[in-house]
Amino acid sequence: MRYRGKERTESYAYDVPSAIDYHRHLTNKSCRALIYSGDHDMIVPHLSTEEWINTLKLPIASDWEPWFIDGQVAGYKVKYLQNDYELTYATVKVTTIPYCNNSKPTSLHLDFP
Repeated sequence: MRYRGKERTESYAYDVPSAIDYHRHLTNKSCRALIYSGDHDMIVPHLSTEEWINTLKLPIASDWEPWFIDGQVAGYKVKYLQNDYELTYATVKVTTIPYCNNSKPTSLHLDFP
């Protein structure tokens, strides 16, 4: 099978060097997007994520504010809005990421109004 002129050797195996163009295209759509980064992510630091979001040149609808889990600050979020496109960017504090233990199941819900 060929993809963009190149032979594919595995199913679903191709390189996406950047998702910025995809998001730029979405800014003309009616949709909501949630982008999140761990505050100690060493592969893609949150500052790099903020930098590419800023290249979209979206107006800020709601400036940086904390979000909470069980009364504790779990990270910070900012909301951008352009026409019917809404992008929320959230940082996730490493200490709030749930871990497995045998006593009870845990999950992390990023649910922003």
